[in-house]
Amino acid sequence: MRLRMTNMVRLLALACGGVLLALCVGCGTTSGSTGSSTIISGSGLLMLTSPVATDGRYADTYHFTAPQSGTVSVSMSSGILDAYVIAWNGTASAPALATTIGTDDNGGGGTDAKLTFPVTAGSAYSFWCSTSPLSATLIGPYSYTVVYQ
Repeated sequence: MRLRMTNMVRLLALACGGVLLALCVGCGTTSGSTGSSTIISGSGLLMLTSPVATDGRYADTYHFTAPQSGTVSVSMSSGILDAYVIAWNGTASAPALATTIGTDDNGGGGTDAKLTFPVTAGSAYSFWCSTSPLSATLIGPYSYTVVYQ
């Protein structure tokens, strides 16, 4: 069984010397196989046009359905950002609209985030890739993975 998750296509337009350049960020599909430990993985870019959380941080939302019961870890890393992950039950657009599972700031080592929690087969989960509350206005690239432990 293959899982698919589509990230919103974003277009970042940059004006450079009178020429308009377009860069597609977070485009396409990320997927994983239930035969491996990875459920989903991919990369993104927090930028000025990213959705803004209620506390002013930029945040990208991702969803997945657990193909089996067990324990998963949601990890986020970046060479620029102080990564921060928030996970919740269901597919609501924000954790305030659902039951928050947990948050993590530096559990992945250094400024990387890693949040581990139990999942139930067939249940939907969501998470934000964001920045630490202390670095809320930072923007930049990141990568994420959701894996079974």
